[in-house]
Amino acid sequence: MRESDLRGYFGEDVVPEKESVRRRAKEIARSYSLILALFGLILIFLAVWATLTSLEDEKFRGEVIVSEFNVLQVVEKTKNFDYVIFTQLWPETSCIHYRHSTPARDCRVPSTIQQWAVHGLWPSVDSGPLGPFYCNRSDKFDMKLLEPLEPELSVRWPNLFVETEEGTLWEHEWTKHGTCAMQLSELSDEVKYFGAGLKMWDQFNIFGALKQAGIEPSLKKGYQAHDIFNAVKGAFGVSPRVECLIFHGKQMQKIFLLNQIEICFDKSLNAIDCAPKSQSFFEGCSLGSPVFYPPPFP
Repeated sequence: MRESDLRGYFGEDVVPEKESVRRRAKEIARSYSLILALFGLILIFLAVWATLTSLEDEKFRGEVIVSEFNVLQVVEKTKNFDYVIFTQLWPETSCIHYRHSTPARDCRVPSTIQQWAVHGLWPSVDSGPLGPFYCNRSDKFDMKLLEPLEPELSVRWPNLFVETEEGTLWEHEWTKHGTCAMQLSELSDEVKYFGAGLKMWDQFNIFGALKQAGIEPSLKKGYQAHDIFNAVKGAFGVSPRVECLIFHGKQMQKIFLLNQIEICFDKSLNAIDCAPKSQSFFEGCSLGSPVFYPPPFP
């Protein structure tokens, strides 16, 4: 029986072994050709992308994209800002967050810290992206300048990540935010910048304000976000911004933990209401669910 007879009997899809091998070899060759062509297109795309990126970097020199605690943030081109945010965090919530989201970070609250801690003093704009950031990279952080303030900073503006040097947080805050804040005469160098943060911590005692309103650390009793807001506003006379972090329980229900409270200042460092028109007084908080204020863990 000839090969042509086989095709006629079984159809064109069934062929003798040697022709099948020949066809398979051609199919493999075509597949490799397609793969090589696709690879070439990818290389061309990457080359074009790299060129455009290089041109963009030249156009906006100094604009960089950075990752802070696994959160991608875009550094603005402008150095202008409208007001300053003084942010305090509740250390227990912060460490709970990092233990869950980034186990590699060893976050611990020292026994010496029983109060809220300074997170930062951040120049900000009324609307649009966050920032400005990294306004003067030539002004390098100098830890020696902060030696007189170090005992206070260690307690009020602490670095909670024990795997890093104590000054790591302060260097980050100065480089990212302080070099923009230094446009103001009251914040024009490291000592003034960090000194101002310490004075604000004294003036705006969040722990005391909440305690006076009957809001104390507890996982058994939750509080309404509005009550937290009103406690701070009642103590200091300005509207703060309240931030919560969301966790999920065993039944996937949402659990809200009090994380940060912000007090805002104008460029003369007078306290003002936070939340410009485009923003809210609350971030991450549910106005209908309890917010928990976790106590220190042993």
